[in-house]
Amino acid sequence: MSKYSRPSSKKLIKINYRLVALLACLIILSLIYEVFSFYQTHFLPGTYIQNHNLSHLTTKQALTLLDGTAQIDPQTTLTLAANNYLISSDSAQLDFHYDYPSTLEKTLKYQRQLPFWRVLLRFARPLTRTNFSPLSYDEESFQAFLTQASLAINQEGHYPSVSLKKNTPTIDPGQDEIIFNREQTANLILASFPQETTFSAILDITPLTLTDSQISDLEQKTQRLIGTKINFTTDLVENYHFTLTGDDLAPLLLPDTPTASLSASQIIEDIRATIDRPLQEPELIIDEATMTVTSFKPPQDGLALNETTLMQTIFSALENLSTTDTESLDIPLPLATASPTKSLADINNLGINEVIGFGESYYAHSISGRVHNVAVAASHINNTLVAPGEEFSFNKVVGDVSSATGYLNGYVIKNGRSELSAGGGVCQVSTTLFRALLDSGLQITLRKPHSYRVSYYELNNDPGFDATVYTGNVDLRFINDTDHYVLITATTDSDALYMYVKIYGTSDGRTTAITDYRKFNASGAPAPQYIPDPSLPPGVVKQIDWAVGGLQTDFTHTIYNADGSIRSQKNYPSTYH
Repeated sequence: MSKYSRPSSKKLIKINYRLVALLACLIILSLIYEVFSFYQTHFLPGTYIQNHNLSHLTTKQALTLLDGTAQIDPQTTLTLAANNYLISSDSAQLDFHYDYPSTLEKTLKYQRQLPFWRVLLRFARPLTRTNFSPLSYDEESFQAFLTQASLAINQEGHYPSVSLKKNTPTIDPGQDEIIFNREQTANLILASFPQETTFSAILDITPLTLTDSQISDLEQKTQRLIGTKINFTTDLVENYHFTLTGDDLAPLLLPDTPTASLSASQIIEDIRATIDRPLQEPELIIDEATMTVTSFKPPQDGLALNETTLMQTIFSALENLSTTDTESLDIPLPLATASPTKSLADINNLGINEVIGFGESYYAHSISGRVHNVAVAASHINNTLVAPGEEFSFNKVVGDVSSATGYLNGYVIKNGRSELSAGGGVCQVSTTLFRALLDSGLQITLRKPHSYRVSYYELNNDPGFDATVYTGNVDLRFINDTDHYVLITATTDSDALYMYVKIYGTSDGRTTAITDYRKFNASGAPAPQYIPDPSLPPGVVKQIDWAVGGLQTDFTHTIYNADGSIRSQKNYPSTYH
């Protein structure tokens, strides 16, 4: 028997099938190659120029077909319309014409770059049309035409705004931004000219203008803001106040505009400048040889404005003021606080632990010399230590009050009238200290009222809460009748024309009350007195003082012990001529 057996007929059939499949693939690939090669020199099915079918034609054949096709009339006018503008040119100026050789070359070059599968797809779908435009033009002239259109059409927009000045609302309705879409408009023209000669410019419009309804609503809201205000307050800073008027608030009626954003940012910055501060650790440095304070810093919380909450609060208040009859709102400032790590008690053993007395006063309308003198006198009593049992004398602590010690001229009561003299304004400090002493419950041993009413001391208080000082026994005195030292601090604000006095010590639980306050025996102001002054020109009258009416006041000041029993009770009468 032979070593090799004869293959069966089934195996031969299988082998033949494989050969047939291989030959079929080769034939198909050959056909694909032939098709792909053919269309490297012939136009694909569905290729049109000006509705002329160039399918399967060579470039030469296509040129023959297109030969004699009419050119563009040089007088054909191209018109571009936008809003109220019409921008025109003609074919001659733009050199619009048909360039068939160039177009055919570009078309053939384009299809040569197509992948073979797209060529086959076009061959399989001959009814699909691809139109190529033979339109040619002078690039520089056409771009100049588009530039002319841009200059005529483009409109710089701006946001609307609201303002309120001198009780007069002003509303700028804004203006839409209009940008000529140069590229899309150019493509539109080149795709359809000269079959179409008038085109609507393609515009990119950003709507910014207010509607009539919005303007009417804003006019009503702005009108309501006239005379309104928001008063911001906080108990964390003495005498703090910040006010926003209707003038400040009006721009915020359009919250999504740059003007409103700028106004809001400015408001934030202005308030932050008045309130933000770092925390302050306490400091008390004492010269033990003289028992004088060389440096004192009370503990002070750090403050930071919560801007997000503040703006929400402002916009809520704005809605209230602009839609109701509300004229004024008092709003606490939203603040974040940071506390010191130490207290006063941690850094001294004298008993300077806490505030036991507070007094404040205002001196608006003071002349510059008086403002200066208030600051000088306050600096002399500032950081004064008073030992247990010691009597404090204002005149002794302040010392000589004259131009030699840095005081300027200010009005003082002398010879029954106000006269300019060095040191005018010192009584502002003694009056403020007197009020702090009343609050503290320390034993006041000497206090004298002014001989007639002074307007500065009634800016935030009733008549009768002042204390005058002068040389000799016209003094303000008190005894530290506690078991610990007390420290007097005096702070002035020459811009706000405000000062306050704080008395630090150790509270023994005493409290105070002012009762039975009364005003009586009021009398009218005296008639004007005219005093000849040779230094004035003839006929000139200069007012140097203002008449005030007479008045008597008194009140009872009661000091209570911690258990509620009365420690002392004293009446403070004042007679103003």
